[in-house]
Amino acid sequence: MLSDAFFGALALVYYVCFLSLIGLTLFIAFGMRQSKARAGLRITFVLLSLSLLSWQATMFIEVRTALPIEQLWVGRFNFAIVAMVVYLALLFVRRIPTQKSDGMTECSPLLLVETASLFLITLFTPLVDAVEQVVPGGRALTYFGPLYPFYLLHILSYLVLAIEHVFRTRKKAQDSRVRRQLGLVGFGLIATGGVAFITNGAMPYWLGDYRYCDVGTISVQIFILSVAYATFMHGLFDVRVIIRETLVYGFLMAFVLSAYSSTVFLITEYLTDGQDKVKQFAVLIIAFSFDPIRRILESKTDRLLFGERTDTKIGKTKQKRRR
Repeated sequence: MLSDAFFGALALVYYVCFLSLIGLTLFIAFGMRQSKARAGLRITFVLLSLSLLSWQATMFIEVRTALPIEQLWVGRFNFAIVAMVVYLALLFVRRIPTQKSDGMTECSPLLLVETASLFLITLFTPLVDAVEQVVPGGRALTYFGPLYPFYLLHILSYLVLAIEHVFRTRKKAQDSRVRRQLGLVGFGLIATGGVAFITNGAMPYWLGDYRYCDVGTISVQIFILSVAYATFMHGLFDVRVIIRETLVYGFLMAFVLSAYSSTVFLITEYLTDGQDKVKQFAVLIIAFSFDPIRRILESKTDRLLFGERTDTKIGKTKQKRRR
């Protein structure tokens, strides 16, 4: 029987996974202006990250669910979301730009239809996940339905397609930076996908061994770290824009909060009546000063970090010319 100390340590590991996944997702999701291809890549990564977070969260709470009916829905959603994860992983790697035009290769609509169908079947029928049970000792057991082998085939096929696409594209890519990006993402896919498929799919089904399911779920960190390294070191996403926008809007948020509070406070010291008008006046002051301050901060941030002006609307960097 597993001890409370073990579950406490395991919970701490899960919390670290949650925070790192949420942090990277928020960092990439906001403050970027990119070409159409890069925007598609960013959106796909955000959806993939949210799906991975849902998978980790359902695995985390399943053994803490009190009622059998709740365990069943949590367990089924855990299986269903993985069917969507592997589709999004394939779409993500196919959207990594490999040419100067940043063109992207989409997945066939049939793959989305098949994935969505399997998602609904897994979630609402007992054909994949028939019964969920938490046994003494805190282990969640699953009684599989007749379509579970097809479910495993779906997972394995999409993983293989994604990994094959990564390394085939990497071999053809002329840009060394893109090759490094693809190599890191491919490594993350192999590590996370391989571990999770063995510990969460194959071992429970063929061996009845559920002891290492948490290992598979936590292995998501390998993929996240690979994407993070590819982003910060090899430009998978436009980090320069992320850094600038993060700093700029962080300063602007602080400005809005402090300016609004200070303006209301100072004016109300002399105008005791008409509180609503005072607040409206403060909001107008902030609204008219927001955009000029944003432009100044962007310019100063660019010069401080990069020593140059960046035109984020067209995604190109322009050097100052001296005449």
